[in-house]
Amino acid sequence: MAEFKGYLVKFGSVALPNSYIKMDSGNTSTPNQREELKATRNDNTRKLYRVTADGMISQFSIVIRQLTNVQMSALRNVMNKGLLDKKQRKYDVTFWDDEELCYKNAPMYIPDITYERIMVGDNFVLYNSFTMEFIGYEAGTVVSG
Repeated sequence: MAEFKGYLVKFGSVALPNSYIKMDSGNTSTPNQREELKATRNDNTRKLYRVTADGMISQFSIVIRQLTNVQMSALRNVMNKGLLDKKQRKYDVTFWDDEELCYKNAPMYIPDITYERIMVGDNFVLYNSFTMEFIGYEAGTVVSG
């Protein structure tokens, strides 16, 4: 178990400010997902036999609060600090693992995001809150220190 250092997500070496996260709903975590390769039951005893893959992939989502276009630009700047492959939306992400209570680092994919514009002014756009999902490419490694 590691000490919580006050952030949920880092892109590269830059933490996403918690003030950008809408904490009252939709922030979910499914760390260390087990992938079942094969499962069978003994016909007589009904005992379950499972073969589970070694790598455990993590997945989580965060809800980003309403942002202006200027704040959205700042969010993008933070995200770009961990960008590994723009076409694949692959990022170097450090995240809080809620199962093992430690930070882990893994390359992660961020699927398409739908943005909702809720107000437009002469010099700004206001975006509604939106969900950002993170899906691991591989098992995360524990971050020490």
